[in-house]
Amino acid sequence: MSEDEKLYLACDDSPYEPRTQEEIENDRRLDNDPVVQAKIRKDMEEFKRIFGLQINK
Repeated sequence: MSEDEKLYLACDDSPYEPRTQEEIENDRRLDNDPVVQAKIRKDMEEFKRIFGLQINK
């Protein structure tokens, strides 16, 4: 395991098994993807419409 991979594993704060550098970078890419974010917003609005709940932003 490279020093970079060890650093990523040490800095990973997920409560589950340690993730690889590739998994962490993929999560970051998805977190910053405007298409993914738009889908999340759309899904949240649909959830609120269906259940009539107010979700804090």
